[in-house]
Amino acid sequence: MMDDAQLLELHRRCRQAIRFVLDGLDESGLRERDPARGYSIAEEVGHLVAAEHYFLADDLGVDPGFPHMDRYKGQNASAAELRERLDLIEERWPQLLSEHPDKRELRYIIARMSLHTLYHMARVVDRRVRMEPDFKLPHWSKPGSWEYAIEPLLDSVEDKDVTQKPDTGEEKKK
Repeated sequence: MMDDAQLLELHRRCRQAIRFVLDGLDESGLRERDPARGYSIAEEVGHLVAAEHYFLADDLGVDPGFPHMDRYKGQNASAAELRERLDLIEERWPQLLSEHPDKRELRYIIARMSLHTLYHMARVVDRRVRMEPDFKLPHWSKPGSWEYAIEPLLDSVEDKDVTQKPDTGEEKKK
């Protein structure tokens, strides 16, 4: 199992890769909707910021330390605003890890957020590469380098004793 520092570093690297996607992207590229998926890079990143806020405020019941951002408001945010939110998120996690009384719950949330961020990171990287075929991430983001992360992250999530009902769609019908 990953120790606290490794878990935070993995989560940081997921966000760092997103920062690289934002670097040098003009406003039209930031807001252009992906014809295959229907979302822009700005909306994907806005969604991640909103999810981090949700996991902290609603799941952990702590002050996230940064304002809420609706995923659709992310569409109107500049790359600088999105980077600023990612920076605020990065500042908050280590502080929480040192202060939060339930380390197991907090580690579970960090692992879930890392998996979620990893998923969206792949989407925004793919979008940027399709927009700009020569786009490259740093060496630690090369294909295959993330594979080492999946098993320990899943172990961290599975370590939490929770049972979740499968989504059958019945709730939506009511």
